[in-house]
Amino acid sequence: MAATLTMTDRTGQQDGAGADVLTATDLVRDYGKNRVVDGVTLSVRPGQVVGLLGPNGAGKTTTFYMIVGLLAPTSGSWAGPT
Repeated sequence: MAATLTMTDRTGQQDGAGADVLTATDLVRDYGKNRVVDGVTLSVRPGQVVGLLGPNGAGKTTTFYMIVGLLAPTSGSWAGPT
């Protein structure tokens, strides 16, 4: 059975209410023949807190760098607030 947690942010909106503030779709990053990120898709709404968990070398930092624009994805797309 899944648990659901609803929080309210400082603006009074419920957690997850409103349009996505970040959307990443099918992010892929290759270094030569090595695929270090393979098809990451996520969306974040206002008030949500998101963490990337995984072992060393799983691609967490590479994914973060692509989302903030420091590294171009091999394929896929991301969008922030407009």
